[in-house]
Amino acid sequence: MKFNKIIFQEISTNICMITLNDEKSLNALDLEMRREFSDVMSHIMDCSYKVLILNGNGKVFSAGGNISSMTGISSALEASQRLDDLHDFIMKLRSWKGMVIASIHGNAAGAGLNLALSCDYIIAEEGTKLTQSFSKIGLVPDCGGFWLLPRLVGPIKAKEMMLLGKSLSAEEFYQLGVINEIVSAEERMESTLKMADDFIKGPSISYQYIKQMVNDSFEKSFEQTLKEEKVIQAICMNTDDFKEGIEAFLSKRKPVFEGK
Repeated sequence: MKFNKIIFQEISTNICMITLNDEKSLNALDLEMRREFSDVMSHIMDCSYKVLILNGNGKVFSAGGNISSMTGISSALEASQRLDDLHDFIMKLRSWKGMVIASIHGNAAGAGLNLALSCDYIIAEEGTKLTQSFSKIGLVPDCGGFWLLPRLVGPIKAKEMMLLGKSLSAEEFYQLGVINEIVSAEERMESTLKMADDFIKGPSISYQYIKQMVNDSFEKSFEQTLKEEKVIQAICMNTDDFKEGIEAFLSKRKPVFEGK
């Protein structure tokens, strides 16, 4: 598949990658890129990939929204429609059964940061800056930021970042438990592909339900979660992966999962 603002690559039969590819704008998420996001995610959901990597070309992962494309907005309807394709992409990203790894570097600002926060695993290059920059131009966070950030860092820290447009380093985000790994520039893609390979070798059915249950956990009562975990655990206990896991444990060997 060929696009103008993103690159879609099939790394292997199990791994694919979307690379933001508008270096001139620092990978700002203009309307064309958002449409391409939505289109490529529809394609991915119809395929059998197990891992999706989000990457950015050039100096940064993404500078956020394309400010130059915001001039001349004449109505609230026009303004709100700017988010339709991006929201569609994020909803597909979070509901997709596979694992999504954000591999970020340089800067992840505004919607670019919130896009990364929508992923299942985040690997950041040393020195990466993460910013909720919306208030600096009189806007509020979008791309799911209001929902994602308070749940990850707590409401007080989230308001600090959103109100002041304050940047945090990857190292600070790591201390807050938001970033999974910090690596050097030379190691970033190698570490990303290694993590993708680890996910492929894992029990994909189990992973799918873990992702689903964690993503939905803030919207459900404890009692409802217990009821659902009972059903899901029963499903997992009837998979070949569970049988393999038990046999490997008893035999003191490493399991070989096949996602069945």
